[in-house]
Amino acid sequence: MLVAGIDIGTSAVKAGLFDLSGRQLAGAYQEYCLESSQPDRVEVDPEIYWEKAREALMALLRSGTSPAEVAAIGITSQGETLITLDQTGKPTGKAIVWLDTRAIEQAREIQARFGLDRIYRVTGQNEVCPGYTACLIRWLKEHQPERFSQTDKFLLVTDYLVYKLTGVVASSKGLYPSTLYYDVGQERWWPEMLEFLEVQTRQLPVLLDAGTAAGRLSNRQLPFSPNTLVCPAPIDQVTAALGSGNLQSGTASEATGTALALCAVSSRPVFDRKKRFGFFPHAVTGRYLAMPWAPASGSILSWFKNQFFTGRNYQELTEEASRVAPGCDGLILLPHFCGMVCPEKLTAARGVFWGLTLQHQRPHFIRAIMEAVAYLLRDYLNLLEENGIVIEKIISLGGASKNPFWCQIKADVCGKMVASCFLEEAGCLGAAMVAATAAGVFPDCETACLAMARTGQVYHPDPARTAVYQELYRNYRKLNEGARPLFLEVNHG
Repeated sequence: MLVAGIDIGTSAVKAGLFDLSGRQLAGAYQEYCLESSQPDRVEVDPEIYWEKAREALMALLRSGTSPAEVAAIGITSQGETLITLDQTGKPTGKAIVWLDTRAIEQAREIQARFGLDRIYRVTGQNEVCPGYTACLIRWLKEHQPERFSQTDKFLLVTDYLVYKLTGVVASSKGLYPSTLYYDVGQERWWPEMLEFLEVQTRQLPVLLDAGTAAGRLSNRQLPFSPNTLVCPAPIDQVTAALGSGNLQSGTASEATGTALALCAVSSRPVFDRKKRFGFFPHAVTGRYLAMPWAPASGSILSWFKNQFFTGRNYQELTEEASRVAPGCDGLILLPHFCGMVCPEKLTAARGVFWGLTLQHQRPHFIRAIMEAVAYLLRDYLNLLEENGIVIEKIISLGGASKNPFWCQIKADVCGKMVASCFLEEAGCLGAAMVAATAAGVFPDCETACLAMARTGQVYHPDPARTAVYQELYRNYRKLNEGARPLFLEVNHG
């Protein structure tokens, strides 16, 4: 018996085929492009999600696997992206991607009407972003009333894939908090928000617990057995946390990709009094994930490589950075290249290289970028500790987790053990765990995780370097505080 996992990201579909020990037998990757007809618009034809997911699943079968061996398929995706269908199941327009910012006024209206305190308490979300689904639906009603009236179903990306595979309109509860119309505490739709949006519950998916199948595969464009189960999984960050083995209190998973995303396990919903981070329910019942994040991290190193290191790879960048001592001879980076969202929202915050001298060379900049991301990670660990969540172990996900030098910097800066995830695509494995649970192989997602998750290389903090970084981190914090008045002035100017 095998299980498959699909992770539909912002610009690519990833898929993996796994046995019940978590060993990956095949993988697939399908990229696609987003459309931006105006500066504030980010869209894509919903059919592209389906086409790329189908191609990825077909690629898994080309590994020599018999379709009959695949017992279940789990699906996770980005959150918030809105897909609207008419009564025949056809899209009434292009998918509005979570990066879209057209609904700024609607976001302000929702926040003013319901109040951020109440929104936080009901949904677990600490802000109202224009790309959140409730804001997009409100925008449609006001600016495209014909499309709004034609819409019979308001779905997210996972839901659309589940529908295409099974004909069933169902989703995971863990996908929906950031729509702003799901009540996390009551585990149901938020009636007052739906009334404001003029959306009926029949227009939304049936909500399922993680590890529950939506239905059996009925789409004959794929040669899988009609007995193959299709299972919606929680939002991608939560599903990747499951796939990484992030189960217990005291553990956090971090992904250094385009953004920096941290998922810290708690046995209770964690409401920060300053609303500096939001939370989602874990795939494991009765647990939650506090989720502070930053909009830029690995993307800063990618920018530096593309602009100043043309034709070289990340291994070569790392080799250069390793020749520089901790602290980069006084060079410090504030990594706010895309503004700041945590611990406070300052859209005008910007990246700052400070302490430059004529002695600084390219390797100093590379290491300064790596250290800045580690400082940001430590900021968030401190923030969690203020709220009673003490982290002892960090699981590193994504491409940066394969960089031993960077993982060691994170361990030394934070003074915590860092373990790389065995698989780079933890989201696919997490979705496969959800699928295996739905197939009855495991009684719950926690048991599936214990059986299928594996840890890669482990990095322990070096006491001498951690002591050095203690002082360097204090300098980083002073620089952050020194720049804050200027960021505030620009932000409100």
